[in-house]
Amino acid sequence: MLLAREIRPFHSEARLSLIAVAIYDIAVYTREYGPINLSLKTTIRARWKQADLEGAALKNVHKRSKVYVINNSPMETRVRRDGLPNCISIDEFIVCSDTAFGSFIEDLRGGGLSPPPTPR
Repeated sequence: MLLAREIRPFHSEARLSLIAVAIYDIAVYTREYGPINLSLKTTIRARWKQADLEGAALKNVHKRSKVYVINNSPMETRVRRDGLPNCISIDEFIVCSDTAFGSFIEDLRGGGLSPPPTPR
């Protein structure tokens, strides 16, 4: 989907500077927020907690960053959205088969994507 909508650059299985504890499923970089983590899960029953902890590490270093958990279960997503206030760092749970996913991708595409800054 990212390639089809010309969302680049993106990095899969990304390691981000100053965060040694996490490997992010997909990372894109924007001028406004810095890194955006797309955590891809086939089921989020308990795996959302991993995304939440990785997101906390990300937001500890990159304060304005965003974390999205993307999966294919509308029911599990609904349950987790209801519990979103209990999350430390997740900004949104998104179902990849929902029309909201298409809107999310278009927002991401128009969000000022850029290459990450070069480390000094």
